[in-house]
Amino acid sequence: MRDQVERAETAEALEKYTAQRNWYSRQSSRFKKRAQLFSLLVIICGGLIALLPVFKPTPASHWSDYAGAVLGLIVVISQGVMRIWRWDEIWPEYRKASERMKREQRLYLYNANPYAAFTDEAGARRRYIDALESIIAEEQKLYWQAVEKADQAKS
Repeated sequence: MRDQVERAETAEALEKYTAQRNWYSRQSSRFKKRAQLFSLLVIICGGLIALLPVFKPTPASHWSDYAGAVLGLIVVISQGVMRIWRWDEIWPEYRKASERMKREQRLYLYNANPYAAFTDEAGARRRYIDALESIIAEEQKLYWQAVEKADQAKS
């Protein structure tokens, strides 16, 4: 009976780690798309600002001045949003955590090193869970270091 309970708890724990890995993967994809979208927006607006003086037909026409001001505002807001939410810095870390968790899962499932050294399944499972926890802890440490760095930059 105890063995069945232990297996059920282990299966539940492994499902949680799979969910965590999937979360890292989804967030990485979302953050990458957002970072690329805002970067592209900045590039397009910056290019249009440089191009606007060509379209100023007469000195009395001010539409290009207003358009330039709006485009400049979009650039400033986009850069501010990117700096606050730091998608471009976070997505690679999430991707790295997801990929490391996938690799660890493959090593565990195929009983490759370092898991081949274990003679019992419980020991290999503990090593696997420790490795996943280490990956998560490292990602969280990097996240909080980035937050502290951002807070120091604001000061």
